[in-house]
Amino acid sequence: MTGKVLNNRYELVEKIGSGGMADVYKARCRVLKRWVAVKILKDEFVNDEEFLERFEREAYAAASLNHPNIVSIYDVGKEGNIHYIVMEYIDGITLKEYIRQNGALPWQEAADIAIAILSALHKAHRQGIIHRDIKPQNILMTSDHVPKVTDFGIARAVTTSTVTRKVDTVGSVHYSSPEQARGGYTDEKSDIYSVGVTLFEMLTGRVPFDADNPVSVALKHIEEKPARPSSIVPDIPEAMDEIVLRAMGKSRSERYDNALQMIADLDHVKKGEALERNGGETDLFATRVIGSLEEESLAAKKDRGRNRKKGKAGKTSKKGFLIASVYILLIGIIVGGIWLVYDKVVKDVVGAILAPKKQPVEVINYIGMHIEDAIADLEAKNLPYAEPVYEYSDTVPKGVVMDQRPPAGISIMPGDDAITKVELIVSNGPEMVTIPTDIKFADYVEAEIKLKNELKLQTKVVDEYSDEVAEGRVIRTEPEMALLLRQEARLLYTEALARNLRTLLYPM
Repeated sequence: MTGKVLNNRYELVEKIGSGGMADVYKARCRVLKRWVAVKILKDEFVNDEEFLERFEREAYAAASLNHPNIVSIYDVGKEGNIHYIVMEYIDGITLKEYIRQNGALPWQEAADIAIAILSALHKAHRQGIIHRDIKPQNILMTSDHVPKVTDFGIARAVTTSTVTRKVDTVGSVHYSSPEQARGGYTDEKSDIYSVGVTLFEMLTGRVPFDADNPVSVALKHIEEKPARPSSIVPDIPEAMDEIVLRAMGKSRSERYDNALQMIADLDHVKKGEALERNGGETDLFATRVIGSLEEESLAAKKDRGRNRKKGKAGKTSKKGFLIASVYILLIGIIVGGIWLVYDKVVKDVVGAILAPKKQPVEVINYIGMHIEDAIADLEAKNLPYAEPVYEYSDTVPKGVVMDQRPPAGISIMPGDDAITKVELIVSNGPEMVTIPTDIKFADYVEAEIKLKNELKLQTKVVDEYSDEVAEGRVIRTEPEMALLLRQEARLLYTEALARNLRTLLYPM
């Protein structure tokens, strides 16, 4: 396959990877003159029309994801019996290889990588895309140690295909959630479980569950609790243990509700802050009550033993007193239980029935409003709202609301106990990047690819003569190297490169 040109555009240069589903090639795009990665489906998949249709649909959906921690999908196509997707080329290694090379990572670094993965998943989940195959093999580490999640479209297409697929084509069972192991319904919390397993491996250097065969590993995910990472690496904070164990809860209700919650907890740990915990209610049937009954019963037996030699009248009197005491105690427990039930349950229900009914409040348009003014309006109307999400933008000033959910005109219930909350997406201003100094004298094609792929800058090549710099090498940049620029992902910025035409000065 090396040397083949797909659709007269993508020249396959070398094979750089292979998986259960596809082979990956480094390729050169002849149109845009940049390096790309081309993933070609294996023959066993190309004859399944249902899968190919789903694969193409999901790949196009994943192509809409634009995030610094997601490998970009540029194109989806086919030539003859070859079905392929064209992706951003990452000059690096997988997170799995990174862990093998370095062993257990420092917990701070593991937290940073997990936050990057969760940030990418949050972006996908907001667009209704579930990855379903998060594992270190699907996380690429750039040369600058930036994690990038890949295979969104492929993961979803495979896991929604026929149930007769082999387990190893769906993804590594070592990272699958209990519901995936059972073949049940999966959602964004399934991705969170897989992130928990990946974080466990980064912290300890090994997976939480392992066995001789995939079925045994799957059963462990369903039945067994993972060890605390600090029991393997002692210097891991207890709070990191709690985050991993919560993410890997057997039941969905035990896990984080969404990726942002887990990001918040990881951020708290990095800052040395305590994790937020919800207070639990007191048990109405506390063991201390049972314990006191048990003590009374034992005391009664001792008394009967000491009084065994007394006359019949004495024993009858003692027995009657004991029975009366037990009855009084039981009546007290019943009355106390009824009161507690009333105080904890009935009173609230009655209060809710008698309380004046809340009326829904219409959500106004907050887009274009400063976040402080928007929050002030929400609080004045007693409307619940989630923590604002900040995203970079070159077109919207910093601190101004860019998007909202639900949209204006929708009515929701007020109060902190309301189910629906207002979510605000706020501009964080333009994201800035630095033009690297190491591209001077470099090959202009490689420099152009680096500026486009890694820094997301638009480039413009300008030919210029030089007696000092070899042909095809970068002379300088405009603006100069080491200056901050806006990223292309936020708005276009023209980057000027110069390459030498020395041969025109010295014709043969």
